Amino acid sequence: MLVVLFLPNKFISLVNEYLSKIYSEIMDVDNCQVKYVSTILWKNEEQEMIQDFNKYLNENIDKDVLYGLTLIGPHRDDFKFFIGDKEMGVYASQGQLRAVVLALKLSEIEIFRKNTDDEPILLLDDIFSELDKSKKNHLIEFINDGIQVIITANDTVGISKKLLNNAKVFRIENGKIKDEGDYNGRKRSI
Repeated sequence: MLVVLFLPNKFISLVNEYLSKIYSEIMDVDNCQVKYVSTILWKNEEQEMIQDFNKYLNENIDKDVLYGLTLIGPHRDDFKFFIGDKEMGVYASQGQLRAVVLALKLSEIEIFRKNTDDEPILLLDDIFSELDKSKKNHLIEFINDGIQVIITANDTVGISKKLLNNAKVFRIENGKIKDEGDYNGRKRSI
């Protein structure tokens, strides 16, 4: 198994190479980006960054013990998404926020593909609930590029039959899984 590690600033830069394009293809809105908000001053030199982090931890150990937690570190960091200069957490609808998280995951897939010889499996749970018909179809068109995708949804209403032709459909009723074959009802092997 190959493990690829990136410093946060480098990773965010890689994500932003894909994020705006993917979000634009799903939502028809340009200039989307993510920013990493950190409690640590990330530097390009890994050793210098580690030394600074250790220094801060040692200087603030009494405060950390008093509060019962470490006050800085990756566990306290966050991501903020923007359309232009507007923070999506403040201005975006639920559908826009859901779409940007999907675009982030799809960006990660592109980075994964570029840096490994493996193909990921994409799991999307109830992604259609806050997307309109057009955006559902844009999303499916985008992910319909050869990777294995498992999508859970309440229904397939509004999804293009052409896009569903490559899908294997299962329905869960009364706790039982029913194989409905492909979208046209033809049984296919898993």
